[in-house]
Amino acid sequence: MFSPTGQKRCDTGSFFVTDPPCDPDILSLLAQDEIIQYEDSQSGYFITHDIYEEWALEKLIEKEFARVTSSSNFFEQIGSSLPMRRAFRSWLSGKLSQADPGIKLFIEQAFTESAIPSFWKDELLISILLSEYCGWFFTSFEKSPFPKRFNLFLTSRIGRPTPMLNRSMVIR
Repeated sequence: MFSPTGQKRCDTGSFFVTDPPCDPDILSLLAQDEIIQYEDSQSGYFITHDIYEEWALEKLIEKEFARVTSSSNFFEQIGSSLPMRRAFRSWLSGKLSQADPGIKLFIEQAFTESAIPSFWKDELLISILLSEYCGWFFTSFEKSPFPKRFNLFLTSRIGRPTPMLNRSMVIR
């Protein structure tokens, strides 16, 4: 029940949520646990710590991933706010570290579906690059069209591959 409140805060961009999509008893329990707090002057609730919001958003992302029918639908459902994008990067890094078999198909579809905005494809690449398991990812995608997108991404963002990147990560 807390995830929809986190998403509403994220979607509106407002620090305060005036009408959280939660049962009043649940709101009371969340306030007792100091996860949310009510501010009289704003007539709304706020999430007391960033970590709670990130946790709620990651749970929401996982829920959408479990019922994904297409990559474009998934991204449409989670929205495109900056907090959601940050939570998505964290969630994807976790999936990569677990070598989740479903994530490979999801990423491949995300890169081939033209309906997905390029900023989401960049978020995917950033998560992959920051992951300790990027080697697994590049090995898995060695024979796919993905490396071309990756090389284009690197060229457009930094001009050329740099010594910071492990040579095994750059696929030709």
